[in-house]
Amino acid sequence: MPSKLLKMALLTILLLAAGFGFGIICRRMGFAHQLFVAPFRELLRLMLWLLLSLILVAVVAGMVAVLFRPQWLAFVAFGLSGVALLFGWGLTLRNIALSSLYVLAGVVYTVLTKRDLRQRISFSVRPVAGNWRFVTVVLLLLAVASFYFDFSEDVRDKGVSIPEKQVDDLTTDIAVDVVDGMPLSSLQALRQEGVKQVQRVLKEQLRSLVSKVEPYIPPMVAVLLFLLLFAVTWLLWWVPMLALSVLFAMLIWLRVAEMATETVEVQRWVLR
Repeated sequence: MPSKLLKMALLTILLLAAGFGFGIICRRMGFAHQLFVAPFRELLRLMLWLLLSLILVAVVAGMVAVLFRPQWLAFVAFGLSGVALLFGWGLTLRNIALSSLYVLAGVVYTVLTKRDLRQRISFSVRPVAGNWRFVTVVLLLLAVASFYFDFSEDVRDKGVSIPEKQVDDLTTDIAVDVVDGMPLSSLQALRQEGVKQVQRVLKEQLRSLVSKVEPYIPPMVAVLLFLLLFAVTWLLWWVPMLALSVLFAMLIWLRVAEMATETVEVQRWVLR
């Protein structure tokens, strides 16, 4: 018994570390809107860390859901992991409410996984990884919510600002095309002055358009970001399943865990 408790304590620590790491990623997602600048290296790096954090939480949570008995010990582990997530993210009322969704998702995930494994004759990691998709949606909601709330506050306080270089590049190309199609465009002096005038008008129209759609930019970008991340994680759902298969095999090889055979009673309808 002490050996089992020690092993469960180690797995709980791993789940806490995974939750704390995901909390840090959520906190960094709050500044992701500042990284929407070409060539987007920092933004892509942050998205990669987010996906790796999701996979890490998925693998550790899968081991906890399978190996912890009685079931309520897994609930406690997810509760503690939620607290660790909160400390990594930041202690605010909003973050507390969102972190509680992670704890609830972990409890539901454990219940579903235990139920599916009881209905199988032999063990398989497929239901363990399959049920994880539900928790993935919740974790993505947390990350995107952090992005949305900070982005919307920034827009409300400062407005949406487009880098001047990108505005100049965009308006210059359009202005040149417009002026080149006009009479007397071959005269260099008139051409340069025409480009400046058209570019000035385009900048004013662009700024006016941005100011009108400012309130809708954060939710639209957040929805697009969530759909993109969801599509990527849906395609990569096999990664946690493969990792769990390897880890469970290693646990058996290291004699940390074993596959036990249980006899259960089932109910069937028969004629009397």
